[in-house]
Amino acid sequence: MDSGKTAPADQVLCLELRTPHIHPGQYRRVTSMLFSNALSRLRRVRNTVRAALLVARSRWLMTGVSFASRPVCGGKVTLACTANGRIIIGSGVSFSDNVVIVARGGCIRIGDNSHIGEGCLIVSREQINIGANALIAEYVVIRDQDHALDSDPICRAGFTTAPIEIEDNVWLAAKSTVLKGVHIGSGAVVAAHALVNKPVAARTIVAGVPAKKINTR
Repeated sequence: MDSGKTAPADQVLCLELRTPHIHPGQYRRVTSMLFSNALSRLRRVRNTVRAALLVARSRWLMTGVSFASRPVCGGKVTLACTANGRIIIGSGVSFSDNVVIVARGGCIRIGDNSHIGEGCLIVSREQINIGANALIAEYVVIRDQDHALDSDPICRAGFTTAPIEIEDNVWLAAKSTVLKGVHIGSGAVVAAHALVNKPVAARTIVAGVPAKKINTR
């Protein structure tokens, strides 16, 4: 029954639904974020497909190449074995774009969880071992052979070789070069553009041409 009285203002409950104002700039940020997330997912799918194709080619077409698990793989990764060479890839290994790894009668081993950066070139005629958790930056060159110098023409003089050993947890910075017969100890760091032609002790930092000790870790 209506008493005819009006409820006090502080006893009246008002529900109001408002649409918050969104600045056009916020729409652009949201759209950009959604596009970025979609692009990231597409890149992951692309890299997964590349890795699967690389493993498939190694099993069916690339004699001498073996993987402990499917790697993370960039574009245009080349793995090749000739003259009974072998390439042995550990688990959790990743390759950036344009990596070239060639075993020309030699054996190349890359340990678990190591990364091979963009544009790296690794060529073996004898033996190259890269340990676990190694970081090989972009455009690093690792070769276990030189052209022989004792006869002419030099293009037909053949090669001299010596094995390379790169232990666990080593960082080879961008555009460094490792020559035949070198042993790099665990935890060592080779600075960018350095030329390594002599052994490097564990946890030593080297730089220069030829590379020399500048510090320790």
